[in-house]
Amino acid sequence: MRPCATNVFAGFCWVLASLPLVALGQDPEPVRPKPAGYFVPGPARTSEQLRESVSGLSLPVGFHGRISPDSPTGQVGGFITGPEKLEIYYNVAPTGAYQLAPSQAYFSSTAREMKEGEHRWSREQYIADERVEITLNMDDTLAVSFPGRGVNFISHVKGMGQLSDVLLVAFSITNRDRRVSWDEAKKLIASENVHSITKLHTGAVTIHFEDGTTCYTQDTPDDDVVSFVRKIGKAKKIGIALD
Repeated sequence: MRPCATNVFAGFCWVLASLPLVALGQDPEPVRPKPAGYFVPGPARTSEQLRESVSGLSLPVGFHGRISPDSPTGQVGGFITGPEKLEIYYNVAPTGAYQLAPSQAYFSSTAREMKEGEHRWSREQYIADERVEITLNMDDTLAVSFPGRGVNFISHVKGMGQLSDVLLVAFSITNRDRRVSWDEAKKLIASENVHSITKLHTGAVTIHFEDGTTCYTQDTPDDDVVSFVRKIGKAKKIGIALD
């Protein structure tokens, strides 16, 4: 045998020797995939934590809201009234990202459920990186649902004006900053540990708390923030900055 053929034969034998031994007539052991990681929902949310999903809620002038009692299914919510007898109901329920507490039920999109029946129109969009589902059914009931937050807004609207009002109220929950009414702000200033207050010439007020959090409001010409702080005797404790 020539030298080159001998080298080729030796190399072939080396390749065979390096292969794993397999019993005659048996298939090689299959490669078992690593088990996929399991998604573990977060701990059950309390009523207070659920309400944080609508903490950015901001109501236009002439609108009023009140918190509804917690439902037997663990939902929280509220009721909003506006001009021309407009009524808006909203509810918040846990999403699939969380475990359920006793008696709690998972969130269900009202807008998606209405879309499955007869309806005038339905839309889906992303606002501030959040998925929003909107459906108007045949009897002019409007539903605005936020699946990521577990929030539904529901209202019977009369005309484009009320429809626009409901959308403005519903979309306000995407605010990343806490907004409160002036009446609520006065209660916070009087009771909470407020570090300072900033007021712009537009009347917009930012309240800075000792724990580093903030909230926003709008004072009124009849009840200025500076005079209010003096009235409650906190002028020396709370710093006030005006532009």
